[in-house]
Amino acid sequence: SFDGVILANEPQYNSMLDSWAFIDDYRAAMKEKYQDISKLNERWGTKYKSFEEVELPSGIEATPRYYDWKGYNDTILPNWIGNVSQYIKAVDPDVFTHVKVMDTFKTGVNFRISSSDNYEILKDVTDINGCDAWSMIATDDSRWKNLFYDFLTSVKTAPIYNTEDHIIVD
Repeated sequence: SFDGVILANEPQYNSMLDSWAFIDDYRAAMKEKYQDISKLNERWGTKYKSFEEVELPSGIEATPRYYDWKGYNDTILPNWIGNVSQYIKAVDPDVFTHVKVMDTFKTGVNFRISSSDNYEILKDVTDINGCDAWSMIATDDSRWKNLFYDFLTSVKTAPIYNTEDHIIVD
């Protein structure tokens, strides 16, 4: 039998959508990273007078500012999931934990660009590789599930538990 707990189902989080909840923490993170507002301005090409003026990006952009935000945003979900895992492990330290992440490699929308489901960070707060991957019958994507499995095991050497294996189109 498998004694495990799924910590999150297809999680995604984008702090730009709830900027009011994260702006102070984001500003503090940028202040810690850059120390001086002039260094942030030089990197971002901005003219802020203080860290209290720093804003979250309003959308996807190919800029150093977006890169810094993405790094910050990538910590939110793993921190929350890590806290949930600690509570569960306090009750049963031997239970396996995982997060069911989606295989977005072949889809037209790659949530990894704008949300915080960074597998490389999530691996640190789970025991095994959880996922929702598919290889549908009579389609051209029979290799994608194996490709995703290969990626997951390259990030974390651990068993894979596919809790939503699609063989036909939903």
